[in-house]
Amino acid sequence: MKQQEQEKRIKELEKENQVLKDFIDNPLHQTYDAFIEKQRIVNKISSMGPIQRLAEQGRIKFESGMVRDGTKDKPRFDLIWPDCIPFKEGMEYRLAVHMAKGAAHYSARNWEKADGQKELDRFRESARRHFTQWYYGEQDEDHASATFFNITGFEMVRSKISHFDQTMIDKDDLSKLDGE
Repeated sequence: MKQQEQEKRIKELEKENQVLKDFIDNPLHQTYDAFIEKQRIVNKISSMGPIQRLAEQGRIKFESGMVRDGTKDKPRFDLIWPDCIPFKEGMEYRLAVHMAKGAAHYSARNWEKADGQKELDRFRESARRHFTQWYYGEQDEDHASATFFNITGFEMVRSKISHFDQTMIDKDDLSKLDGE
């Protein structure tokens, strides 16, 4: 009986894998229905994997014998974007459109050149303005994606400044080196 269940499960997985392959090969895979179907397939396949938990080690053993660490206390990036929003209405797509416009107007990755307080202040100013425009419902541009972009830029510059501050050598330390 157990062998029959395993064979049935293998056939189900093969069928799901073929459906997923067909989906990937389909040039219209970005339509809303295809997106929902992909999510359904991915969720079903991922729920079939683990069959034995090695609780004392915080690990998961799969049918194939592969063992991986569990996901407890790890970030859940898979929960950031809602599954129910059509592809082109999702924040990731909208941000990518915003980035493409910026790359065409300035240059690709131009914003990553920012590394000082003036740029940090400019990102904060723009984020606040776009957030306010989004809050009050202005529709002249995608203010939500612009807010997201500017917060990302702000956090990038803040990280650069923080990293720079942590790696700076105190001037007194330099003078001690010169005196040796």
